[in-house]
Amino acid sequence: MLTRGLQIQAKLVEEVEHNKWIVSFQGQLLQVENTSPLLFKESAVIELTVEKTDPLVLKVVSKSKNRRHLDRII
Repeated sequence: MLTRGLQIQAKLVEEVEHNKWIVSFQGQLLQVENTSPLLFKESAVIELTVEKTDPLVLKVVSKSKNRRHLDRII
């Protein structure tokens, strides 16, 4: 179960539109929109923090600890 503040890792499966991705997390496929300036590549594993659960909002945790938004769009 996803709860606020939880850090997760998700694998980028496929870019379905410009900046819209399918990611895999614990066997679930989620569609997300990358609203950050970061560019992603298929098969990359990214670290995320659950910002909100309803609607689900995830933030990318970068190596420099700067956080960027990824919003679930399903």
